Amino acid sequence: MGKSKRTLGIITLCFLLAFCGCADKRETGSETRPEASVTGEAGEGQNVSEAAAGAAQTPTGNAPQTPTGNAPQELPTGVSPEQSPTAGEPTGTTEPTDAAEPTETPESTVTAAPTGNGKPTATPKPAVTAAPQKPTATPKPSRPTEGQKPTSTSTPIPTQSVKLGTSLYKRYEGYFYFGTCVNASYLNNSKVTELVLEQFNSITCENEMKPDALLNQYQCQAQGKVVITVPSNTKKILDWAKKNGLKVRGHVLVWYSQTPDWFFREGFRSNGALVSREEMLSRMESYIKQVLNYCDTNYPGMFYAWDVVNEAFTDDGTGYRDCNWYKILGEDYITEAFRFARKYASAGTKLFYNDFNTYINYSDKLKTTRICNLVKELKKENLIDGVGMQAHLGVSYPSADDFVRTVTTFSNLGVEVQITELDVMTTANASGWKQQADYLDRIFSALEKNDRTGVCNLTSVSVWGIADNYSWRAESTPLLFDDNLKPKAAYYSVLQQ
Repeated sequence: MGKSKRTLGIITLCFLLAFCGCADKRETGSETRPEASVTGEAGEGQNVSEAAAGAAQTPTGNAPQTPTGNAPQELPTGVSPEQSPTAGEPTGTTEPTDAAEPTETPESTVTAAPTGNGKPTATPKPAVTAAPQKPTATPKPSRPTEGQKPTSTSTPIPTQSVKLGTSLYKRYEGYFYFGTCVNASYLNNSKVTELVLEQFNSITCENEMKPDALLNQYQCQAQGKVVITVPSNTKKILDWAKKNGLKVRGHVLVWYSQTPDWFFREGFRSNGALVSREEMLSRMESYIKQVLNYCDTNYPGMFYAWDVVNEAFTDDGTGYRDCNWYKILGEDYITEAFRFARKYASAGTKLFYNDFNTYINYSDKLKTTRICNLVKELKKENLIDGVGMQAHLGVSYPSADDFVRTVTTFSNLGVEVQITELDVMTTANASGWKQQADYLDRIFSALEKNDRTGVCNLTSVSVWGIADNYSWRAESTPLLFDDNLKPKAAYYSVLQQ
């Protein structure tokens, strides 16, 4: 019995030990069981923790990047900030270079037009308040009109900005008008118009008032008489001038060029025979009458001078230019044109003969003398008020002394002198621009002195274009402002500063 109890106890103990061992094995298995794969979230062989870590990352192909097309870029040539689709948007933090400081851009250099002569102040466009534009993206003004020479590719000498209050017309106020030529395309560029209003108090239409712009062949044929039609571009310029208190030089009534050949022919037909003297005088009178009446009626007091006849003599002054006016009417077509102009011009409007190479006076080729003789004859009937010297010059010809002397020669005839189309050709480099500045310094220092002391009677100066790339001689950089509308050294020479 005792042995049996011991045996039973051992069996019971073994059973208990076996039972406890199985329980321990089940608990250990739950701790070491591998984590299940998350098919479709964690990839094949990737556990949940790795998938979670990967979900916090942006796949390489979708990483946020700055598209190449939105990186700061220069504006295309001829595109203004107003035209640019990204105008006013931040373009990065690129540091400005020394050659293109923000203060040198047209936006900074062009200021409100100063008051004076009743000219209203021009309100400048407000500055863009977005992050600074990339300096090298400074746009150039719109290109010249069709038919003009291409823009010079030279790099202008860096110059200081136009200072507030510096103005060509204010500098010579009380002496003479200071003007420029304008075409309709100028008015599409706010930077150009702001500069014109700041610097000039007189304008000349570059082409919009020449006979080929005003004569209407269809209406002339239909009505059998001279008919002018003032185009929208001409009205656009004149309305703008009127709104801003600018004076206008009329250019031009009678000229051998840019007067259509059909105007001289029977039936106003291109293949017609040349008309008689009587018919041509009638057409001349009708044309001059219509143009002057239109201007006086719609823009009273705005036209202070008219070029009645332009370039009637040959380049060297050896004789009269061979043209339809001369063929039909003879040399007295000039006198007849002035008679009609005096008849129909409003009181106070000055009448001018305008020409180039007016300073040529050598051997028996005496253009200066020929013009003087014409003026003397016209003065006998009180038909002329002045001589227009176009002044398409070069830094080496004519000499500054000869040019100033010619102004005095014409003044001594008892008439006014107006410099009507000033530009000075030079080489497009630093040396050339210095020569240009020195040349203009000599001319304007003498002109101001002579005008002040009564030696000459200069009443207007007009440059032929607003900036080099608007010039018909663009490759010779002949004007006072460079392609970016910045003043050149020549500008300060004319200011006499």
